[in-house]
Amino acid sequence: MDDWYKFDINEKILSNLERLNYNSPTEIQDKVLVYNSAIVDLIIQARTGEGKTLCYGIPIVNFILNNYDRNDGESELAPVALVIVPTRELGVQVKNHIKEIILNISKEDDTKTYYNIKIANVLGGFAKPKQLKQLNKYEPEILIATPGRLWEIIESEEAEIMNKMARLKFLVLDEADRMMEVGHFRELKQILDYIYLKLRKGSHDPNNTEIEQVKKSKNQKNSVIEGKYII
Repeated sequence: MDDWYKFDINEKILSNLERLNYNSPTEIQDKVLVYNSAIVDLIIQARTGEGKTLCYGIPIVNFILNNYDRNDGESELAPVALVIVPTRELGVQVKNHIKEIILNISKEDDTKTYYNIKIANVLGGFAKPKQLKQLNKYEPEILIATPGRLWEIIESEEAEIMNKMARLKFLVLDEADRMMEVGHFRELKQILDYIYLKLRKGSHDPNNTEIEQVKKSKNQKNSVIEGKYII
């Protein structure tokens, strides 16, 4: 486990890595996690099974743990991270991998802080009303989404958390090459434009005027987010 300590990872995450028998980082994790606490944009390429999900999952969870509101256990950060994936199957896998490293974190520790990190899937092929209920009730810090369903929910204005994208610290495009193929995932550019506008404004907009701006403009710049990971 000694090889993990050099990355300045929260001890709660380290405990889960040990429980999972992840005794040392993979080659790609070793190269990426040196930026764990940095504000950087990264493009990562590695073969399936080399641990790319933890390359961004660990920094996301680490950030949340280190920035929690220590008074009531609610982070007031949501949404911290948006992970966009091309398929619902990959979305489910990503959620399960991240859940592994937050297992047993959601409990009161010796500092009397109650950590309650929430993850939500916003994926096509699953019931939209149930997803909306989870988004509005829990305001999860981590969102894992497919482009079509995510834009559908943004456009519907039925989930208040989507109006808070200026809070984002991490934007991940997992399997970005697939989503960048010409003619595929047209909603992705609309999503990135929407996030860009939210970040530029830098505050909550009760009228959510960015949706109409995205619809009217086809040439809006793509988003530029501090702490962005493209996988």
